[in-house]
Amino acid sequence: MAHSLGLARLSGGARAPGPEMNRRRRPTRRKRSRWFRPGIIYGFKVRRHRGWRTPWGYIGKTRQRLGARVAQHLTGPDAQPWADLVDPCSGTVAHVLYRGERVSAIGLAWREWWYIRTRRPIYNVTWNLANPRHVPKWRAVKQRQKRDGRRETPAGGHWGLPVRQLAGVVLLLASVAGVLLLASLATMA
Repeated sequence: MAHSLGLARLSGGARAPGPEMNRRRRPTRRKRSRWFRPGIIYGFKVRRHRGWRTPWGYIGKTRQRLGARVAQHLTGPDAQPWADLVDPCSGTVAHVLYRGERVSAIGLAWREWWYIRTRRPIYNVTWNLANPRHVPKWRAVKQRQKRDGRRETPAGGHWGLPVRQLAGVVLLLASVAGVLLLASLATMA
């Protein structure tokens, strides 16, 4: 009977723990909570055409890997219209503003709201309508199309920047040659 309980008899009648009693309990891993999970608040700084400051362009929240979320914003056919303005000179593409290991969905949404209200990003749509520098999505799309049109020179379309520079140099040389020709004619007469 003692053997069935996992106890073995020692000499002298004392009982020693058997193989079942000698096991230590492993520390149980904490279960992942449905309500409290890791979360990140991140932001992008963008280049502006005027001014010296680098403003916040977009602030968002995610529970997935930050690299995957950044790729969703900046690459592929569904890239955001402001993706070409992200400032690589600010040290990193996406700045982590808050990283929580155990944060609720409400806590993450509240922190995103707070960062949007204090940092005043340009291209956020949600919670950013009171920002006077806010750019609506439709205007951001038009601005992107205009920037993309300037970068490409279609055949038979508008003149690209190198052609304009060359035309300016040719006009300058022609005017200098004309002045020199007039000066030489004046000295001959």
